[in-house]
Amino acid sequence: MKIETTIFRNLLTDDAYLRAVIPFLKEEYFAVSSERRMLQAIQGFVEQYNSTPTTEALAITFQNDKTITEDEFKSLGSMLEELDKKVGFEVIIDK
Repeated sequence: MKIETTIFRNLLTDDAYLRAVIPFLKEEYFAVSSERRMLQAIQGFVEQYNSTPTTEALAITFQNDKTITEDEFKSLGSMLEELDKKVGFEVIIDK
């Protein structure tokens, strides 16, 4: 699992982590444009609603954003699917 996926998963599932980490995350920390878009969407949601976004809310954000390219949209969709997967304790131990 990529570190970026771990960061995003924790941002979406752990409110204490979100509140502690989000002020320090910068777009330049993410090499891939779709990861930067994901960070922008999460930060924007937190700023607007002061709560943790769901993957469904992020999907709607991406669908409504006309500046996202087709490749980015596909990549973001894959990322959201990955973030929706449940990670079992056994998977963590096996790695």
